[in-house]
Amino acid sequence: MVNSPKPISGPGRYRLAVGAAGAVLWVAAGLGMNGPSLAADAEPAADALEEVVVSARKREERLQDVPIAVTAIGSDEMQRAQIVNLQNFNFVVPSVSISAPQGSQNGAAVFVRGIGQDNSTIMNESGVGVYVDGVYVARQIGAMLDLIDLDHIEVLRGPQGTLYGRNNLGGAIKVESRRPDFDGVSYKADATVGSFQRVDLRAAFNVPLSDNIAMTASLLSRNDNGYYKHALTGADLNRKDTQAARLGLMWKFGSDASLYVSADYTRDRSGLQVGTPFTSSDPKVAVPVYGYFAAAPALPDLNRYSGEGISATFDWGASFGRFTSITAFRKINYVQADDLSATPYTAPANFPFPTLKLTRTLNHKQVSQELQFNSSWKGPVSLTAGLYYFREQGLEDLGFVLAENFSLPFIADQVSRSYAAYAEASYAFTDQLALSVGGRYTKDNKDLKRSGVFAGINADDSNSNFTPRVILSFKPDVDTMVYASFSRGYQEGEYQPFPGDLPSAGAITKPQEAKAYELGAKSEWLDRRLRTNLSLFRNEYTDLAIGVRGNGNLVEQTSADVRVQGAELEVSARLSDRLSLSGYLAKIDSKYTKAPGGANNPQVGDQQKNTPPFSGRVALDYQVPLADEHGVDMGLAYTYSDTFYPLVPNLPWYEQKSYGLLDARIGYRDDRNHWSVELAGKNLSNERYFQQATLLSGPMKFFMPERTWSLTFRIGSR
Repeated sequence: MVNSPKPISGPGRYRLAVGAAGAVLWVAAGLGMNGPSLAADAEPAADALEEVVVSARKREERLQDVPIAVTAIGSDEMQRAQIVNLQNFNFVVPSVSISAPQGSQNGAAVFVRGIGQDNSTIMNESGVGVYVDGVYVARQIGAMLDLIDLDHIEVLRGPQGTLYGRNNLGGAIKVESRRPDFDGVSYKADATVGSFQRVDLRAAFNVPLSDNIAMTASLLSRNDNGYYKHALTGADLNRKDTQAARLGLMWKFGSDASLYVSADYTRDRSGLQVGTPFTSSDPKVAVPVYGYFAAAPALPDLNRYSGEGISATFDWGASFGRFTSITAFRKINYVQADDLSATPYTAPANFPFPTLKLTRTLNHKQVSQELQFNSSWKGPVSLTAGLYYFREQGLEDLGFVLAENFSLPFIADQVSRSYAAYAEASYAFTDQLALSVGGRYTKDNKDLKRSGVFAGINADDSNSNFTPRVILSFKPDVDTMVYASFSRGYQEGEYQPFPGDLPSAGAITKPQEAKAYELGAKSEWLDRRLRTNLSLFRNEYTDLAIGVRGNGNLVEQTSADVRVQGAELEVSARLSDRLSLSGYLAKIDSKYTKAPGGANNPQVGDQQKNTPPFSGRVALDYQVPLADEHGVDMGLAYTYSDTFYPLVPNLPWYEQKSYGLLDARIGYRDDRNHWSVELAGKNLSNERYFQQATLLSGPMKFFMPERTWSLTFRIGSR
């Protein structure tokens, strides 16, 4: 008999995957000892891995029953992995790179299996969709979410065009907050101090207001002084100053209907975010102008962000299925100063490059409506279907400051609308063999008005696309599933953020399309103490929008064809009732089959950006129980990335050589009184590495922090 599904953030859950040696040894051990259980009613061991429930196909399913590549991480595991915002997921799950776009304190450049977008203007569309409680977050700015009172996060890899729609070429990231419950009043809170005078505070409450109404409220504040210094004034740079709040209300109407309303607000005053300027674009002789973690930006500290949203999710269930309506509104106000050279207007003698700088204001609003149906009737057929509407409007003023008191403004007012209908049906030929067939029809419109440089240019674009998916799955026994799939993805075209001439000011890139082929196997071994998930994939992308340094342009969006193929292995292992091991291996081969930049400006390379050929992670978690419900928790994790390039082309300057990050933690807990304290360290190997680089003005690299420490105190009612 299969375990009853438990919440992904359940207290005893251990997760994910291992390095190559561990994977091979454990699989070999499983085959050598007793192999996978063939009995459909076999009871799992008492210390078996807990089951994981996900909604990757917009219906609740066991992770091991979902025939797509998906990784799910619960709140407890995020805590163990020291994940406090979306950027901390960088290479924590297979084939996923997340960094902040240049100069942004809360933008998210997400790449999955080599596909994503690192330009964050209103013109650019992200290749990976980010969703919060089912609501699509359209802009990169504001998408670097600070994780507050979450239930879990799901990472779907590969094109998700059928159920999730346009702009999900690389995959989708689903953030699910903890919803109100009726189990009584509860609370949890934590306080963290650490490197760079870090002070983080978080608190969350759950309060049943009546028999059918419950409320959650959560608050977050994150502050530190930053790990860069202004070389001339001594001021702190790359600071963190963020506050966020979320309120959720749940109404239950009998046993079959509910309404969940969620509102959130984020305020960010983190200030200038800079990189390290270098003296030369030749990496053999380049040295930092002021030091590795120092810069001298001339722009004033203008940076400020506020974002807010509200959504209403209505669920109604009947004997034949469940209907869901998700209505949402989001709003962004953003001001940014981005010093592209991080030097004064009169640059030092050892910096022989232009001192280009950028200012930006962005006002953005979006509204969306989705209607879903999930069948629950008896029989071999199940159905998921829906309708979707989305509209966004953004007004952006990008000013390139060429000299003090002189700038070139690129002002764009863009409106995008999207309409879609989708359905996916599954037919179970037997208890073991099933076929899923689905498709989505999408129609998109874009209207653009320019002022400033190229003022008076008006343009519009309209297109439609059909994105099918076919999945064949087979379960030879209760603990094993194999599957094969074909799917397509689609992404809107993009107008040029910084057109270099009149024709390009109104031109738009072609819609981007993907064909994806995948083979996968999901297995559990050793009485479900070991879980292995393997996927082999090949994705073919046409007319992919690639940002390059253009001829006469600052940044130019060009089209390229890309082939990405590889393999991913995830393993979870319960080595004993105290020790668990997790990790993954990812091998990716990417190649441009049509180079970006065209014949007049070819920008070739062997790798797609942010796509190391090999990456992996291994983590050990150990619990030592003590008397009177006390205990000690320890953890060790090592994350490895092969050489990669954050930009196109694969020039030596852009090369980030392979590196490995060592994290560790040790904590003491009192389960009886529900408190704990933990000392943790990140990048204990003290690696110096960067995630972004630029040559637009002068050569600059955006380094991540070296070794850091933190001390956290947690308390909760349960």
